[in-house]
Amino acid sequence: MTGAVRAYARILRERWRFVAVAGLGALAVTAIVLLLVPSLYRSGFTVFVRTPGEVSQVEDGGDSYARSRAQSYAELAHSPDLAARVVRNLGLDTSPEEFAGRVTATARPGTVLIDVTLAAPTAREANLAAAAYAGEFAETVQSLESVPGSVLPRAELVVVDPPGRPTRVTEWGPPPMYLLLGALLAGALLGAAAAVLRSIHAPSLRDPRDASRVAGLPVLGTIGVPTGRTSPVDARLTWRRLLSLLGDPDRGVIAVTDSGNGRCAAATALALAAAARTRGDVTLLVDLDLDSPELSRRLDGGDGAGVADVLLGDATVPTALSVGPWGPVLTAGSAAGRTSDPLRDSGLSDLLDHLRADHRWVLLACPPIRSGARACDVMADCDALVVTVRYGVTTEPELHESALLRPARPVAGLVVYSERERGASTSDDAEHPERMRAT
Repeated sequence: MTGAVRAYARILRERWRFVAVAGLGALAVTAIVLLLVPSLYRSGFTVFVRTPGEVSQVEDGGDSYARSRAQSYAELAHSPDLAARVVRNLGLDTSPEEFAGRVTATARPGTVLIDVTLAAPTAREANLAAAAYAGEFAETVQSLESVPGSVLPRAELVVVDPPGRPTRVTEWGPPPMYLLLGALLAGALLGAAAAVLRSIHAPSLRDPRDASRVAGLPVLGTIGVPTGRTSPVDARLTWRRLLSLLGDPDRGVIAVTDSGNGRCAAATALALAAAARTRGDVTLLVDLDLDSPELSRRLDGGDGAGVADVLLGDATVPTALSVGPWGPVLTAGSAAGRTSDPLRDSGLSDLLDHLRADHRWVLLACPPIRSGARACDVMADCDALVVTVRYGVTTEPELHESALLRPARPVAGLVVYSERERGASTSDDAEHPERMRAT
């Protein structure tokens, strides 16, 4: 997979709502239109052009004559005069011109076969009209190909595939299911295009100085994904700057949130925990993003008891705690999906007070800062707030909105999060199509 393809895939993954909303919107509009527009039923038959008369005595048995006539007969099938006779014989309440407009005739290339289809408001009318049309069509051709003094016409039509069971179609031709699937696909493609254009015209943040300017907060550092029990140098520097911002205390509660969709808060909290461990500062990791427990998934802690179970009274803090490579951990818990807004639980403040008293450092992986007022209230009860900015993904409008929603009380700083170490190759043109466009 090339860098450009990975970049487009990342954009669609981050802005999947564009694709979903556009696809479902197109599907809903098409469904409404199909309900309002009357349905039609289509029936058809296939005829064979035969040359029984003297034409069959030529060298190729009349095959060339029949094939040359097939295209003309296909055009003749749309004749209003032919349609008028069928309408009159069946007593249909429609004009010959309208009836002829519902007839489709196609000569198969290189053959003497003609496929004819007719559409009608009901299945019974479509079947009767197709049968009557086949007879009138054959009689018209026979009269045109008859030669005075000859018993047999030069050419005639033989029905080789009679009208079958009518199928439901729309005014536009295809069956409703095909139209719905096509609308869904077209809407999804338009949504994908809108997501890419949005990414291009809402430039992502790539310079920590720009992030600091937009948010009005100091940049604590840039970190990547921690591996094993070690911590990148950038993460250790970030932890030291965070402690300095707090006034170098020996304990505290730090909330880590995301200015985007929440995926970076968990990784940043893990990196800070690993950095603190290298300094001898033992931290308790707590996953408070109960609606999307990314931290718990990274730690494979989704099956045991956790924060949600403690809040619901199904477990206690000592039984819910587990120990991982980064120290003690309190995951979201197996009951995380059993309440619609877990952060509104009245016992959450008591739980945080309990954790603050029993642990020197508590790192909370919080929901995105834009997820709701209650999430901001939880962050306001902490000693520090770390707002993560995903390098090359978070846009200026997203960070600006997060800065406006940020609680005023705790000290706060920015962490620029990157999927790779900043010391790696900086050839980002292939990674980010919006930069390719700008150049």
